[in-house]
Amino acid sequence: MDIAELRERTCVFDDRAHAGAIMADMLAGRFGGDALVLGIAAGGVAVGAPIARSLGVGLSAAVVNKITPAWNGEWGFGAVAYDGSVVVDESSLASASIDRAELGRCTEKARDKVNRRLELFGRYAPPADLSARAVVVVDDGLATGITMRGAIQAVRRGGAGEIVMAVPTAHRASIDWFARRGDAGSVYCANIRGGHSFAVAQAYRHWTNMTDDEIEAILASFTV
Repeated sequence: MDIAELRERTCVFDDRAHAGAIMADMLAGRFGGDALVLGIAAGGVAVGAPIARSLGVGLSAAVVNKITPAWNGEWGFGAVAYDGSVVVDESSLASASIDRAELGRCTEKARDKVNRRLELFGRYAPPADLSARAVVVVDDGLATGITMRGAIQAVRRGGAGEIVMAVPTAHRASIDWFARRGDAGSVYCANIRGGHSFAVAQAYRHWTNMTDDEIEAILASFTV
């Protein structure tokens, strides 16, 4: 589900809090009080907070780190999640000619980053047992979608009764991938864009990297 008048537009959100408020409107009346909003740290926590407040449910943090090659720290071909699970995009792996030995090294590097962040945010991680709970997995945007795939896999391993993906902005190819695969039972995205050039930040008028203190302050204001 998207918002037709926001399709293919840039600069549609003031900031992450504004984006979260719009997503909250899209999700209004959708869940009961036992649902959980799971924000992918960092930006997904700021987007998830207005959603959780609007729905009257808890907010937790999903620590997920992309697996990247040594020569490009931005492009991810896999992800390691807070529960230790790993997801790898085999087609990306093949196109980059990354062998299994290199994959192992890159995965361990990503796992180390996850463990370091868990030292900061681990107490805000979701319960290990999510049986019968609806979980709304939130990020501030979706480019390739590999981080979201890692988060959703971890939530599924936790036994969630229903998984919903909610992102303010995304590339059309990534949204289509999730819609085809059904990794999330429902997909909500306010601003869908296509084209060869895509950046999550282009959907926001004000975009900054979040500090650890900002993330913790948001999470500390919620109880799960």
